[in-house]
Amino acid sequence: MPSDPLCETCGNRLAGPAARTVSSRPSRYCSNACRQQAYRRRRKTRALPAQPLVGLCAHVSSFHGREDDLLTAARLISSSRLLTIVGEPGVGKTRLVVELLKRLSRRKDTAPAFHVDIGALDADAAVAAGIATAAGLADASSPPVDSVIRAFGTEQDVLLALDNCEHRLEECGKLLAVLLPQCPRLRVLATSREVLRLPGEVVHSLRGLPVLAGLDGAALRLFLDRARAAGPGAEYTGPDLDTVDEICARLDGNALAIELAAALVRVLSPAEILDRLAERFSLLDSGWRTADPRHRSLGAAIDWSYQRLTPGERAVLGRISVLPGGFGLGTAAAVCAGLTPVHGTSPGAAFAVLPVLRALEAQSLLVAERGAASTARFRLTESVRLFARARPAGERARRAAEGGLVAALAELADPLGNAIVVAGPDVARLVEERDSLLRALHLLDGTADERRLVLALAVLTVEDADGAELGGRRALADALRDTPAGSRHRGAALATAAHLASEQGDACGAARLARATALTAWRDGDERGLARYLRVRGTVGAYAGDLPAAVADAACALRISARLEDEAARLCCTSELGWYLLGQGDVEAAADAVRIAGTGTARGMLGQAPHAPHVPALFYTAGAVELRRGNVNTAGRHFTEGLALGGAGRAGVPWGLEGAAAVAAGFHRPERTLRLLGAADGLRERTGSLAPHWWRRAVAETRTEGERYLSGSRADSALRAGRSMSGRQAVDYALGESPSAPNEPRKEMSSRERQVVGLVARGMTNREIAERLSLSVRTVETHTRHIRERFGLRSRAHLAAWSAGAGQGRRVT
Repeated sequence: MPSDPLCETCGNRLAGPAARTVSSRPSRYCSNACRQQAYRRRRKTRALPAQPLVGLCAHVSSFHGREDDLLTAARLISSSRLLTIVGEPGVGKTRLVVELLKRLSRRKDTAPAFHVDIGALDADAAVAAGIATAAGLADASSPPVDSVIRAFGTEQDVLLALDNCEHRLEECGKLLAVLLPQCPRLRVLATSREVLRLPGEVVHSLRGLPVLAGLDGAALRLFLDRARAAGPGAEYTGPDLDTVDEICARLDGNALAIELAAALVRVLSPAEILDRLAERFSLLDSGWRTADPRHRSLGAAIDWSYQRLTPGERAVLGRISVLPGGFGLGTAAAVCAGLTPVHGTSPGAAFAVLPVLRALEAQSLLVAERGAASTARFRLTESVRLFARARPAGERARRAAEGGLVAALAELADPLGNAIVVAGPDVARLVEERDSLLRALHLLDGTADERRLVLALAVLTVEDADGAELGGRRALADALRDTPAGSRHRGAALATAAHLASEQGDACGAARLARATALTAWRDGDERGLARYLRVRGTVGAYAGDLPAAVADAACALRISARLEDEAARLCCTSELGWYLLGQGDVEAAADAVRIAGTGTARGMLGQAPHAPHVPALFYTAGAVELRRGNVNTAGRHFTEGLALGGAGRAGVPWGLEGAAAVAAGFHRPERTLRLLGAADGLRERTGSLAPHWWRRAVAETRTEGERYLSGSRADSALRAGRSMSGRQAVDYALGESPSAPNEPRKEMSSRERQVVGLVARGMTNREIAERLSLSVRTVETHTRHIRERFGLRSRAHLAAWSAGAGQGRRVT
């Protein structure tokens, strides 16, 4: 016979009726008093701490920036049960979570929160035991997991913050897979260098602190705060602040690296710190004495993650470290060609490297981004790149990676050598690869490699697209000098060189290069090369004052482009034909040419392919035609749209500014007229770009008109103010906006920009916004890009969230 059960409270034997309940299930207690006593004991065991935070270590240093990340994290943890904040070593994940928990604790309705540093647990201790101990829930009579489940499985909301999960990633994942289903009111906020990969996990990637010019940048404020703590006399202004900005940018806004750099101000000036950043791992090696060993130096922080990579992942990281900036999947595959982990027999070789890139990104050693047309892009921070490049990989591996880079970029730039006019999509891809282009061109310096020609053309194309000065002219001249006469793409290189010589006033050199272009085209039987030659000869003729010859060449190039059904070339040649006709005084013929080309067609081309060249030039031609006709309002619209479409790109901006100045003169605004002319003068001087004689005469007349109504000192002051503007500032001013001060982002928006932002916040696409405001899609894209750059907004979604909050200081309508 089995013995009678015992009461779980007092231990007395249960017999007779006391051993059964009404439901016929075995009873656990001998009386109601014992049952109530057991209930009170369970409540006491399960009771959560009354204080809102448990286990949180207070930080004595100040917190900078991250307001957007704090808001995003707070929103995500309120709507999901598992939020993992991931980021590169030293980016500030722990500091963000600590600040978030402190702010949440100030709320009246906040749930109890437990902070557990997984990295601080003993190596042989279970994560569950660490959580139970840190939360004061340890119970020697039951396993730690059971104690945690009993405590967190109540009807009360609980927030559990698990910090540095990368130390025990598998164990954390298995524990949360048990806790979350059994504790329905539990939310988990985790930080890790690698995602947990659990069902329902929401991931927020933490990037470096924003690096903005001036004190608007959180990275700069962090540096200054830590510098003052290290040396009370560390107060910087003017050039020193610019140097600190550059330090923060070179460190990718990484909080740990910035703090380590700021500590050096006791012995080094900002300029000396900047000069030594190439050796940053020996420089930034004195962190807090109480910090985790892997956070006491920048090298240790990265090495901790590097040591956990597989040999294949290390090999790929070493190969892509030759890439100086962002890169696409194809470029990564090219530099990794031949590596066993990524080499396969499938035709899509680029996809073989994708799993390794995904693994590196998951471990926060690689940044994934979106490029043009939403293509996948990747980027190594400078610190990770320098660290990987310093690892021993062998001369053969380095040469293979560099050879793959040159081959990939030469292939990408190849269409430039065969085109009459560069197509917009080709330009957009080249702009994305700017840093890699410069690296590839540098690798070929001093060689007779014919690929130097097309790479130099690519660099010049990027310069024209975004207004940067990258040394393309010198690179092209050197490539033409060093490569053989029969090199591929020599005709395109000669044509570009002839065009540049014309703009720089070298009529003899331009004519000589144009003749060489013709010889190359005829030798190769290249019809596109012939059209390219006719275009450049027309340019040479226009600058030499032979406008009838320029008109004839442009018309002939137009016929070839039409026969080849090259829409970009047709548009460009028509624009040039109209410009030359206008120069020789045939205004109505020029107007017919512009009408045939169609500004609407130009907008459509640019909307489908950003960076389409020569599209803004058509608007400048149309504006100049309307000026000659006396239609100042219409001319103003054309010049304004051309500048908006072209942005701050170098190609054509001075022409647009000079046209806008003529419009201002037509409205009797002399100071604005001279500021615009001064800005155009400054850009032409910096780029060495002249205008043909007939246009210079028109500009001189505009200048005289502006100076007529101002005193000499005011006129000079306006011209100087214009000359001091950058290309971006000049375009902003021409578009009716206040130009930002040098090295300082403009913080006010125009009424048009406020309209665009308001519609973005409503979820409208660029095309829908363009239709609503009667603009081109490209103009809308330009406005959104400028706003994001000005206010340091990372994405379109970020822009929409910012516009709805306090970022603007006023509601956008």
